[in-house]
Amino acid sequence: MGEGKDFLDRYAIAQDATLPAPKIDIGAMRRYRLARRREQMQKTDVPLCVLTNPVSMRHATDFRNYQLFQPRIPIAYLFVPVEGPVLLSDCPFEKELVEG
Repeated sequence: MGEGKDFLDRYAIAQDATLPAPKIDIGAMRRYRLARRREQMQKTDVPLCVLTNPVSMRHATDFRNYQLFQPRIPIAYLFVPVEGPVLLSDCPFEKELVEG
């Protein structure tokens, strides 16, 4: 038990230390994810991908406003075609998507 504590003490960061936020190009990340998904769809001859899982939707489009306490009850559908626009449909957050 003491050995584990010694290990943690050696690698602990001081409480007052702050790490700089990483520089992440969110737009580039979103474009990469969509391109990667479409690339895999083309390889497997899948013309359209319909996502209902909130984790998959977040990964594909960075859609964050999903009621995570109801992941088994789809309230939103994300349509990702191999080409063309991505569509989020049948969603109570439609107003938020249009406005922001």
